[in-house]
Order: sequence, then C-alpha cells, then structure tokens
Amino acid sequence: MASTRRKAAAIAIAVVGIAGLSLAAAAQLNVNSASLGAGAVTVASCDAAVNLTYTLSGADVSAVVVNGVDPVACLGQHIGLTAEGVTPAEQIVVAGTTTYSFTLSPVVAAEDLVDVAVIIH
Repeated sequence: MASTRRKAAAIAIAVVGIAGLSLAAAAQLNVNSASLGAGAVTVASCDAAVNLTYTLSGADVSAVVVNGVDPVACLGQHIGLTAEGVTPAEQIVVAGTTTYSFTLSPVVAAEDLVDVAVIIH
C-alpha cells in the first residue's frame, strides 16, 4: 500500500516537473558563464541573454556581475540574482547601465557554486 502511494507521488512529481519545463521553455533568458560553470535558464521579461562574471576572494565567490542587460527594453524593471540560496537585494535597471554587481553575503565557495539564476521583472 505504501509502495503504491510512493509510486503515485513520484509520477505526480515527474508530471509537474515536465509541465514546468515546458512552460519555462516558452520564453528563456540565456545565462552565459565563461568561468566556474554555473548558470541557470529562467524566464525574462525584456532581455534575451546576459553574461555572468565572478569576483573571487581566495577560493570563494564574493560577488556575481551581470553584464549585457538591455538598458532600453529593461528600463525601470527590477533585476535580481540568486546564487546557491544567497539572494542579494534587487536593483532597478537604469538608462545607459548594462552591468549590475551583486555582493554575496555570505560568500559561496567557488567549488560549491552550481546554480546562479538571474531574474528580470
């Protein structure tokens, strides 16, 4: 009986996950990261792609810089970032600015940095 419930729960979770992926695939923000290999794909409201660079403090990542934000299409919108559960304060996109730096506090060990998500809304 418990095994049947577990199987049903696993199937339900798989269906929800697949449905979520198909919705997210409709509009994507490409996150390009040349170093550390971290990145995540998310839905954007105004930009097609951004690039990430990282500020290192020893073996830790102390900041993530988002480059290539479209200052015209994203003007006045909020840009946020989450890196391994650390979520710095959001910033507002201003005219002429294409680069936004997010300080990570606490810092994240570079070897542990797997997921970085950029959100523009």
